[in-house]
Amino acid sequence: MKKDLTTTNNSQLSLTKSKNLISMTNGLLMSQDDLVSNGKIWTDSKSSLMWQVEIETKIFNWYEALDYAKELNEQNYCGYSNWRLPKVDELETILTKDRWFNNDSTWSGRTYIKKQLLKSMNRYNQEFWSSTHSKNKEFSRCGYFSMGYIGGNDKQKKLSVRCVRGINNLFNNINSEVYNEIISKRKKLEKQISKISNEFNKTM
Repeated sequence: MKKDLTTTNNSQLSLTKSKNLISMTNGLLMSQDDLVSNGKIWTDSKSSLMWQVEIETKIFNWYEALDYAKELNEQNYCGYSNWRLPKVDELETILTKDRWFNNDSTWSGRTYIKKQLLKSMNRYNQEFWSSTHSKNKEFSRCGYFSMGYIGGNDKQKKLSVRCVRGINNLFNNINSEVYNEIISKRKKLEKQISKISNEFNKTM
């Protein structure tokens, strides 16, 4: 009887450990979508784009916005020198269908933007330039995040800027290898859990 109880306890312990490992791999997989560095930049693995999180409260016309991106590169902002204005389709990747509430004590508005970028939003910075021209070359496409849509504006108008950079292929390949390794280990753990569960049930 004592031996059976020991076997049951060991099986239960192994099952618990395996389930904990599965939870850890779930956490690693989820973290791929939320890579934040010092609160200044955010990497969206779904689009392979790195975004500024901290943005200037100052607003720029379209030409000034291009110059601002050049200044970031000259400063080697966050260790990178290939910042630029996002294309309109890239800007759309951070636009959401849900309108989030910003808990900033100075502003109680809501905005249609991915949560990882929410803290940078305020009442004055809601409209952002893209690098994409409209049919009329004096206009450029832009994102209206307070209203949740992509539109256009005269390039002389003053809007906000959130620069972006693409992640190089080496980074993507490394992430892909890590991701595949996690998936492989997770499958092995699932088989282990199934085996231990069957053994545990036999002892009951």
